[in-house]
Amino acid sequence: MNVIKRVFDRKGAPILTAVFVALFIAEGRRALRKRKQLRSERVIVNSIVAIPSFSLLRFVFLPIMVKLAMKNQQLRWGLNYRYDAPPFIKAAVAFLIMDYTNYLWHILNHKFLLVLLLLHRIVLRLFVP
Repeated sequence: MNVIKRVFDRKGAPILTAVFVALFIAEGRRALRKRKQLRSERVIVNSIVAIPSFSLLRFVFLPIMVKLAMKNQQLRWGLNYRYDAPPFIKAAVAFLIMDYTNYLWHILNHKFLLVLLLLHRIVLRLFVP
């Protein structure tokens, strides 16, 4: 999967890291809410959740998504093959649809999946005083 290394590892990962660092610093300087726990405790809890999540995304889900995208491109299957538009419009539409479905997935995980909600509560009780 050279496309993952070429696009994500060499270009996307440094950009995402820079955005993460910038947001982390900005949030430390100007928090949107009053803190209920020490920043160091919150960083530890978030790291316990984030590190395995990002690892799974990078090494499991990203290769699956790239393979599916390549197969869909080969078969010319998907919404972008159903209409004529300039490539940048098709890219924007594809990005917006993908982003919106990821948002819906996020909402689904938080509101409707009881197992993840219970796991979330357990993690919070274990690590947040």
